[in-house]
Amino acid sequence: MTKKGLVHYGIPLLCTLLCVAASLVDLWAFRVNDWDFSYFSVLPWNLGNGQGWHVPFHELGAGFPFYAHHWQPFVLALVPFLTWFDSPYTLSVLHALAMGAWFFLLPLFVRQVYREAGREDYLGAALFWQLVLFVYTPFWGPWRYQTHITTLVSPALFLAVLCLHRRRAVWACFWCLLVAFGQERSSVAVFSVGMYAILILRQYRLGGGLCLASGLYFLGIVKVLFPFLRGGDAYAFSASISPFHDFLKKCLFLLKYLAYTFFLPLAGKRAFLTAACSLPVLGIGLVSSRESMYAFGHHYQDVSAPFLLMAGVYGLLWLQEQRLGHRLFSSRKLLAAGCAVLLIVSFAQCRFLHPLVHLGFVATDPRRADYARLHEELEHLLRISEGKPLFVQSGIGPLVSLRTERYSLVGEEDLRREFAAGEHVAISPLCGTYAFPDYASLQKGLDGNGTLELVQDSGRLRIYKGRADGVPAPAH
Repeated sequence: MTKKGLVHYGIPLLCTLLCVAASLVDLWAFRVNDWDFSYFSVLPWNLGNGQGWHVPFHELGAGFPFYAHHWQPFVLALVPFLTWFDSPYTLSVLHALAMGAWFFLLPLFVRQVYREAGREDYLGAALFWQLVLFVYTPFWGPWRYQTHITTLVSPALFLAVLCLHRRRAVWACFWCLLVAFGQERSSVAVFSVGMYAILILRQYRLGGGLCLASGLYFLGIVKVLFPFLRGGDAYAFSASISPFHDFLKKCLFLLKYLAYTFFLPLAGKRAFLTAACSLPVLGIGLVSSRESMYAFGHHYQDVSAPFLLMAGVYGLLWLQEQRLGHRLFSSRKLLAAGCAVLLIVSFAQCRFLHPLVHLGFVATDPRRADYARLHEELEHLLRISEGKPLFVQSGIGPLVSLRTERYSLVGEEDLRREFAAGEHVAISPLCGTYAFPDYASLQKGLDGNGTLELVQDSGRLRIYKGRADGVPAPAH
């Protein structure tokens, strides 16, 4: 395979296959919890099966529909997939394909920028940025909670910017619309695209229109639509606005973000201006008091990372065109050694988020045979609980989500509720216990619930059922 074929097809395809394999294996090995994966498998499945815009396990505790929590019209695009392929693994594949798309699109952006600078020697730079992406912590953060809608629409940001470069305004607006429909947070990224059009491409009218549309859309959802849907209550995260909370940690977050891109977004005017385009998206996290918003272990950087990577591309090009850059890039051995050190350090930072490491975790997990048997027992659980409400811990949730009444055990109050006759509850020591300190506390709470009776315990799966008479068992 030629170097061009390797950069544009070989590496992207291999990385995409890695993402697919790791995504599927993670789900199979119960390494995925309900949050946020089950939101976005249950919702389109319910829509496709005539159950409406509902996420039952969210709404049971929240008291309002999910569309009053997050506004995500893009979910409609997932309905055919979850309807035709009635499996929780469907979303895993879509998640992996969305992340794999970055490896195809980033070289196209590099080629565009280099050709506009009158250079055809872009392949080396494109290969470098693919290697950076392979160990890029802000990119792999979404892997922790596969998946989120903003992650699924993130490739559209590259496509929107590429369309701006090629003066295809209609297509640029189409991709921006797709991004905006991902979630209210991702709609702010359209403002970033508008800034890019103004600051880098001098497309003032189109860029100004995108900024205006993005601002009005975001404010309309947060300040008008959500209060209306929630009966006058404010946006769910309004109470988290605190710009000076953890101020030093937020500064360190920005410093790390630049360091992960080797400070190349600061190299030259175009790089700096492109990096500045990420500020509207980053600003959402920087004004928040929720630590996950200004960290890399979650999905919150999935729509800001493209702009920092694009800024890095401009920075590397600027460095190559400087006299010092000519000297640095003249020695291939020195350059390769420097790149290797940088990439190894980056991989060390993101290793626990990386799909390659996740595959290794599952491959060396001594409980693989237990996982296989647990899947068989879950099939039995789905049969005996068909047509009845089913409550499970969050580590089981994604594998049994595609049904009309499935709920999650997310707090002590769930362990104390009165379960009706025919309702089932299932827990497993092999799965995650999100919101509970450990499995023992989860089991103890259910064992002490007088409205439940234990009907099965294989050591892998413990199944309870609501008492037929609806009367709590007497205390011992």
